[in-house]
Amino acid sequence: MRTVRRELASGLRDITQLLGLPSMCHYLVQFVAAAFAHMVAAACGGGAAGVSGAHAAAAAGRQQEGRGGGGLEWLPLESGVYAANVVLGRHSGEEAGEQVGG
Repeated sequence: MRTVRRELASGLRDITQLLGLPSMCHYLVQFVAAAFAHMVAAACGGGAAGVSGAHAAAAAGRQQEGRGGGGLEWLPLESGVYAANVVLGRHSGEEAGEQVGG
């Protein structure tokens, strides 16, 4: 499992370097919001009150794709949060190192 996470983190960092941190952050925010909306929709039986139309539509689309079954509604959200942690954790650490060293 550590090898998989290490390879995934390396890939996420490479993609962030290619796209730039602002673009990657924008994508991750959208991904995590849609995953959260999916969880809310699944918990509410498909009708998530208080979730924006775009997020509810994304959640409904995922349910139609068959990703919501089997109690794995949390998996996309956890994946998005992990990716954000990898991307933002590295950049936060680099900035802290620059402040201390510079």
